[in-house]
Amino acid sequence: NDPVKLLLVDQPNKKVLGIPFKRNLFVLAEKNPDSTFNAWLQKKPNRKKRLEKWLSAKQVTTLSNYKKGVNNWLTQSGEAPVFLDSSATQKSANRLKQFYKNQGYFDTEVASKYTFYPNRTAKVEYHIATGNQYTIDSITRQISSPALDSLYALSFADRLINRGEAFEIDRFEAERARIINFFRNNGVYNFQQNSIQFTAAIDSSGRDTKIPIVVDISNLQKRVNDTLRTEAYQIHPVSKINVYVDTPGQLGQLNSFTDSLSHKDFTLYFKGKLKYKPKTFEDVIFIEKGKAYSDYQRSQTYRYISNLSNFKYPSITYSLIDKDRPDLVANVFLNPKERFSMGFDLDLSHSNIQDFGFSIGSSFGIRNIFRGAENLEIGVKNTLGSSSDIASINRQLFNLYELGADIKLRFPRIFFPLNVEGIIPKTMNPSTDITFNATLQQNIGLDKQYFGAQYQLIWQPSTLSKMNFKIIDLEFINNQNVNNYFNVYKNAYSRLNDIAKDYNTNPDNLNS
Repeated sequence: NDPVKLLLVDQPNKKVLGIPFKRNLFVLAEKNPDSTFNAWLQKKPNRKKRLEKWLSAKQVTTLSNYKKGVNNWLTQSGEAPVFLDSSATQKSANRLKQFYKNQGYFDTEVASKYTFYPNRTAKVEYHIATGNQYTIDSITRQISSPALDSLYALSFADRLINRGEAFEIDRFEAERARIINFFRNNGVYNFQQNSIQFTAAIDSSGRDTKIPIVVDISNLQKRVNDTLRTEAYQIHPVSKINVYVDTPGQLGQLNSFTDSLSHKDFTLYFKGKLKYKPKTFEDVIFIEKGKAYSDYQRSQTYRYISNLSNFKYPSITYSLIDKDRPDLVANVFLNPKERFSMGFDLDLSHSNIQDFGFSIGSSFGIRNIFRGAENLEIGVKNTLGSSSDIASINRQLFNLYELGADIKLRFPRIFFPLNVEGIIPKTMNPSTDITFNATLQQNIGLDKQYFGAQYQLIWQPSTLSKMNFKIIDLEFINNQNVNNYFNVYKNAYSRLNDIAKDYNTNPDNLNS
């Protein structure tokens, strides 16, 4: 598990209990099994004739293929011997040197040494002298854009590189990611990763191990008519939000949207009658009008829309309203899925109480049933089975059946008498499920009826966790033939009787 050892190019063969089993398998394999088999076959004049007489010509060919198959297995299951290679040793030394340099040991020297043994094996030793670890000294900034300079100053206290810390490359990569994330969540929607450079003045003599750092953030580079130009980064507010709701073919033709509706901070564009309540999009759109552009708000909008199961993967684009102003317009394109969906399934089954059975199921879904992106799902399943029921008088072919139905209604929000938005904000993708279940079952004499109802709240505090809070979970089970249990499961009946005989039990409780 030593990460340094993983850097070595010249790794020895793997061993189990000190024995290189895989290498030994590989050595047993032949380079050209076909040629060696033919050479063995032709080594004696009459060997091939005798084999074809005893086996047959076809079986001799099969024997050759078998030898080839075994040889391939040895090659694939084995591991080729690792030979001493000076170029691999040099690559390993370079990797080790670079690894320690990335940790701040810029004066690292790596030397290799070979030790040879009589059994034609060798050992490679690497001697590493790291020297002193360099540390970060002063941190200054050189930012071309005045807007970014002011913005960077706001987050300077949250930096991941600090004076006195070890000069490690991972720290600078993390700081680069932090700066990019901060800028792109605070209005700089077109910020490029290659605009950030860290300049370090390293003393080549090794006397001064403290390195001053300059955070250099250059202007935006863009190509205009085959000419590379630079312009200062700006903070871009979102001044307009447009939501287009229609089929994918019409989404590309903005002129086809004949109707529009302004609601809160956004404008809805559609054709004909709007199938969704405007408030539905108020919950869906996390982008805020008048606020700076934010990558986080954009990703939250993607995530929320995807969880609705009402739209195909959305498209969100940003563009400048006017090239002379930093204001942006956000365009959200939504492609609704088909409102109705239907599915069928067929299952075949067999169990210890069912000789043969089959199930036919169907499901029916309605999206946007109340025009608020609510989804209704209805499922029905019917199972018929046959059992050699010795406890049953009437011998019918299909003497088992089960009929079940489920109804599930999902609201894309918390459906609760109290306002819990302060506890469960919409950023947690809240939803409410109301479910009803019913099952009627007749099997080998143990018939039952089942009815259930659930009412639960669901939300996701993070991408790695999901909370289900069941407020109502009711189940009603009616076993209709309780007295028939021991007629069906006679083994259980006999075992209970045997147990009862070993203890002092009231004889009136026994039925033998």
